[in-house]
Amino acid sequence: MSIDKIGNNLNVGTRDQQAGESVVAINVEEELTSELLSSIIRSVNESGQEDLKMKILGKIAREGRKFASKESVVEYLQDIWERMYSEEYLKEVFESTDKIAMQEIADYHALTVEQMELAEHYAKLRRGAIDEMRKQLAQRKYDNPEFDENEKLIEVHKEQIEPQVRDAVFNLVKKGYQTFGSGFWGADSQSIYCKNKYFRDFSFSNEFIEKMAEKGVDLGVEDSSIFFNLHKKLSLEELKLVWDEIEKEIPATEQG
Repeated sequence: MSIDKIGNNLNVGTRDQQAGESVVAINVEEELTSELLSSIIRSVNESGQEDLKMKILGKIAREGRKFASKESVVEYLQDIWERMYSEEYLKEVFESTDKIAMQEIADYHALTVEQMELAEHYAKLRRGAIDEMRKQLAQRKYDNPEFDENEKLIEVHKEQIEPQVRDAVFNLVKKGYQTFGSGFWGADSQSIYCKNKYFRDFSFSNEFIEKMAEKGVDLGVEDSSIFFNLHKKLSLEELKLVWDEIEKEIPATEQG
């Protein structure tokens, strides 16, 4: 469907005539200017705006949506932007079976089928891990709420740390690192981040980076964190092996 054909379906406003309000005709295609798209849909570069414009017009046409004012068009786009960058919304969609919402995300972020499948895989893997952690933590607090020797170092129960990164976290703590958070991060990433800038002068060897890449792991380092992006579907057990290898490459601090 061309933009012109879609635009012809969108020129009537929505104000309720039965309520005595006037109908305002808005040509949505004209309102979806590059300036508006770039200010509201901020992730889209100029070259991609025409494609996104087509998809938004198609979505509006499928929904039979009409607008009474330019402000209502802006509100509609703003709502799309807020949802597309809401971590909770994205997790909720990827954990669900809502194919329509998934397609909307794919269109907005220009994701391939493979990228969508990867995000869905890790969202559901994360949800399963967290649900199991909650059960284990409840049982642990009932059976034996006291911290063991390792847990005292960070003052959390081991069941509060995601299983794939748990051993790596405790081993890093023994090496003198003060961890602040760990586990799933974003759609298809993992991280361990610390309270201090321990890794400012640290880097992995090229050989190790290439070894991880062969596993579908794109390894990265920032001042306070170690992280990796995933390009293959790995299980929790496989992710644990990756973290265990990473931890072994990280030297102890002077306090370790």
